[in-house]
Amino acid sequence: MSDLAEFYRTWNALKETSTGMMLTMNFDKLVQVYGEDVTLPGFTEIGEGLRDEGAFSIGISSRPTKVRDEFLRQADYHIKVQSWNGHLLIYGVKPFTHIHGATFNFDKGYPSLDLIEIV
Repeated sequence: MSDLAEFYRTWNALKETSTGMMLTMNFDKLVQVYGEDVTLPGFTEIGEGLRDEGAFSIGISSRPTKVRDEFLRQADYHIKVQSWNGHLLIYGVKPFTHIHGATFNFDKGYPSLDLIEIV
């Protein structure tokens, strides 16, 4: 798969210029473009490599897939974000946390996220 080879070429070039690495992945799009049978083996290899290198990874998914399940298995943290009755809710699944309401604050001149625990 030429896309996977291109990813590794680019990732290795970036490693030479920065020690801090971050990758955001949309699992729904990966499965839509490549299918689960093709995506899962390559993704598993990428995920293990990223974790070994200490890279920060963010995975986004709106539906259950084998790729998402594999990412959750490897993840240190699993945070769920959802909309409920027009409110943004955030909570930790792994490790478990209480549900928090989220609001955006611009008091300092830049956006920040405030969490309010729901009891």
